[in-house]
Amino acid sequence: MLSRLKSLLVVFMLVFISACYDFNDSAGCPTPNPIPTPHPNPGLSETEVIPVGGVYEIYTMEELVWIANRSVTDDFDGKTVRFMADINMNYYQFSGILSFAGKLEGNNKTISNLMIGDGTDSFIGLVNILEDGGHIENLTISNGRIYGNSAVGSFVGYLKGKGTIIGVTNSAEVRGKTSISSDDTSLGFVGGLVGLVGFIGTESDLVVTDSLNTGNIFGVSSVGGLIGSSSILSVSSVANSSNVGTISGNVFVGGLVGIGFDRLTIDNSSNVGSVKSDGIAFRIGGLVGSYNGVSTLKIDNSFNSGTVEGLGDVGGVVGGADADTTMIITNVHSYSTKVVGDVLTTGGILGGIYNDSTITATNSYWLYDATAIAGTGGIDKAVGKNDTDSMVTLTGSNALTIAEFKDTTNIGTNFIGWDFTQDTGIWIMGTEYPLLR
Repeated sequence: MLSRLKSLLVVFMLVFISACYDFNDSAGCPTPNPIPTPHPNPGLSETEVIPVGGVYEIYTMEELVWIANRSVTDDFDGKTVRFMADINMNYYQFSGILSFAGKLEGNNKTISNLMIGDGTDSFIGLVNILEDGGHIENLTISNGRIYGNSAVGSFVGYLKGKGTIIGVTNSAEVRGKTSISSDDTSLGFVGGLVGLVGFIGTESDLVVTDSLNTGNIFGVSSVGGLIGSSSILSVSSVANSSNVGTISGNVFVGGLVGIGFDRLTIDNSSNVGSVKSDGIAFRIGGLVGSYNGVSTLKIDNSFNSGTVEGLGDVGGVVGGADADTTMIITNVHSYSTKVVGDVLTTGGILGGIYNDSTITATNSYWLYDATAIAGTGGIDKAVGKNDTDSMVTLTGSNALTIAEFKDTTNIGTNFIGWDFTQDTGIWIMGTEYPLLR
């Protein structure tokens, strides 16, 4: 009976949210709170930046504040802002850059002790809204707190259009709404790098490469180590990127991506941080919490080694899939010593698959310790729950023991088709399991 109630609750939430993503913005649908009224940064002085050769060069906190204040009326479309020195924000309350459509060159510099938001506003990040054509590269956020309501990320709160993020690192704590009241219709969308990609029919395209999150991430719904939510009509790709921070939320929680509603690609990427949940605790995955698109989720040459804990639809790689979804998983492993959930909806690769969805897993593996109890490393099946309308195809995919994961003499047998070519291969053998080169 309890299991059935859990399943009904998940279906209800997915129908509720999917209806809103299907362009029904009527009252009661979950939406980020209105964009806050732009205002200068209180208590912070500014220094005007005069462009040099068309480039705005930033050396000080005061110059960064000027850029943020200027963004209220100028989104820097077609312009370049370049960091020329490390900047210590000294935990001053900073608004972030309101709107940005230009190129933000980090120049391998670091912003430290950054504090943005107090938890009440939405669209919160170093860049509140990254507009179409916006680009951020080679920048580190070291220490600090990014606090918002919905659409919260260390670098970008909300992507509106096409945007790229290359070679960035975040170690600040990112926190969105962590509880829901009965009269509150906003949800989370909290990501280590980007909170929300597109919303309600807005076509957006995000590319994240060579990036890392080490900060701890907290939210209610759609919480991810790199991306909180990739919305319907949006295309998101993650490559050569990782999360090592702890990711916490209630529903749709993933080591890399909380939830995807359309085309989503993950390649050569990993999660080693713990993925855990509180409260409702559904759709919890080592790499992706939930995928609910009518398009395709592709995961290639990636792995999860973090613990994954929830109640229903808990998976070492993906928590759950719904709504005519297609998933193609190739050369992926989950060396997770703890995948905890309802034994009926918990799987080494995927927690649950529903409503005419399809998963094809090729040469993919998960950890199984026969001496462990179910739900704590004792997951002996790839997919926890497969409803009668969905299809699961496993080719060369199976559980491996701890000894088999570590075995360096039978790599070709245990990891069929994986590229371990010396010096040039995609994979190398670590002390416990295969790692990406």
